[in-house]
Amino acid sequence: MHICGTSDAFSISKEEDSEKKNVSAKSTFACSVTAGASSTTINENQTTELTYTGCDGGTVNWTSGSTSVGTFVSPITTTTYTANCNIFSPTEFCTSDVTITVIPCIVTPSASPSSIFNGSSSILSYTGCETGTVTWESGAGDLGTGNSFSVTPSTTTTYTARCKLDNTSDNPPCTATVMITVSAIPPCAISASASPTNINSGQSSTLSYSGCSGGSVTWNNGAGSENNVSVSPTNTTTYTATCSPSGGGTTCTSDVTVNVAAACQITAFANPNVISLGQSSTLGTSGCTGTVSWDNGLGTGSLKTVSPITGTTYTATCTLSSTNYCMSSTSVTVNPIPLLISNVNIKTPVCIGSKSGGLEVFLDRPRVAGEAYSTLVIIRDNKFVAEYSFLGSSVKTPDIFEAGSYYLIVKNFTAGGAPTALADKSVDLLNPIGVSFSLNKTDVKCYSGNDGTIQIAAQGGTGNY
Repeated sequence: MHICGTSDAFSISKEEDSEKKNVSAKSTFACSVTAGASSTTINENQTTELTYTGCDGGTVNWTSGSTSVGTFVSPITTTTYTANCNIFSPTEFCTSDVTITVIPCIVTPSASPSSIFNGSSSILSYTGCETGTVTWESGAGDLGTGNSFSVTPSTTTTYTARCKLDNTSDNPPCTATVMITVSAIPPCAISASASPTNINSGQSSTLSYSGCSGGSVTWNNGAGSENNVSVSPTNTTTYTATCSPSGGGTTCTSDVTVNVAAACQITAFANPNVISLGQSSTLGTSGCTGTVSWDNGLGTGSLKTVSPITGTTYTATCTLSSTNYCMSSTSVTVNPIPLLISNVNIKTPVCIGSKSGGLEVFLDRPRVAGEAYSTLVIIRDNKFVAEYSFLGSSVKTPDIFEAGSYYLIVKNFTAGGAPTALADKSVDLLNPIGVSFSLNKTDVKCYSGNDGTIQIAAQGGTGNY
């Protein structure tokens, strides 16, 4: 850009009160300058020469902002320079700008890993220096060029990445360093463990290890390479953790055994599994290699004899350990023994309409084990009449019943009140037959004789005549 100025030889007159203005220039000079450079794009640390055209008959000085600079400049960042042209005096001048673009020299090296054991390698790499070439150096001299450069130092070493953007002598390289720390290979040590070490079939255990710092660990038996890995062996298994030191050297191992208890098995049975009330059944088990215990208060032991009074389910538990046990159940069905009213003795009421009749009921069997008592319920016309409890195989009622049809129900019960058997029978309690008389006579054989007889016979009724 340029700015034009004029000399101070001007004559300017101005008439007041809106008179026509007269401006007479005694002399006019054109100031023109165009700034340039030998190279407007340079690398960091390079030099370029500032140039210009124009400014005929004048002088040019260069500035960058408020700072005067020479003709040859080496900016470290992109910078704009101004050519100041003075033709007659410092106060009358023109200017022109030129911008020098600086390509920075930046290289950032890294090492992976940055800490190794003696005998291991590390990869040197860098970022930046996109338009240049990187040469790697160490105290031993140049190592070569390129990215992803492998080194195997025996001691802690600092590496220098030297970036050169071009091959000109006036373009010194930029550098940066990275250090690789080398340590002696530690002794290989590893300790394997399992929690818990004793499991049941189907359960799991966690394999862990300690030690092998900086190394890698692998488990055998397909357990992988992680720490705290879960396994579920079906049989007792020994697991080996192998440590491979990251810096090389001899591997080391450690073993741990996970003990798997045999699967718990038990089958409960009852023989026979169907009984009649008062009979017994034998409970047993098979398959258990541990301790067998039964519910229903039967205690421990494989074989038990039971005499349930009602259908009962029995559960056997096989215990191999506090965490390894299993159960099996079996049931015994109890059928009641049939009960019949074998006979009923009836006492007829003394008189028609009187409540003086009675019943004596006989059963076909006594109570069996498990039966505690019996009851006799008497019903007439679907209405409750009386109930009697008894312990034997027969029961006699008081003489308090009038003639009529009665329905008898006998039930046997356990001590807890559960019915075990039932019998029923209908009976008729009849009124007594009415009393009738018959008369038989024998005449005397001779007059005034006393050998004649009279016999009166009574029938029906009750009691003595």
